[in-house]
This record gives sequence, C-alpha cells and structure tokens, in this order.
Amino acid sequence: MEIQLSAINRKRVLKNLIYTAVFNTFIAMFLTAIKFGGGPVDNFIVSQCIGISKKWVRNART
Repeated sequence: MEIQLSAINRKRVLKNLIYTAVFNTFIAMFLTAIKFGGGPVDNFIVSQCIGISKKWVRNART
C-alpha cells in the first residue's frame, strides 16, 4: 500500500511542478512582451524562481 501511495505523491508533485513551470513561463512571456525586466532570459529565470519558491512555501503551510 505504501508503494502505491508514494507513486501517487510523486506523480502529483511532478504534475504540479510542470503546471507551475508552464504558468511561470507565460508570466515571463507577458513581462517580455510589455518590455519589462532585463529581457526574455532574465524574465524567465526570475519568474521560475519566484513561482516555484512560492509554490514550495504554499505547500509547506498545508
């Protein structure tokens, strides 16, 4: 039973991480489109760092 539960949790974590990364990428593209920040690479890195760390903090609280 524990093995199945851990596989489900890994799958859920991976799925959430992918959704978060995709959402953060759209934010970076939007910021680049409105000419905000240092460029597409900088916006991508900052968006990923903020989005993923926010996700970790939110999950740690629950």
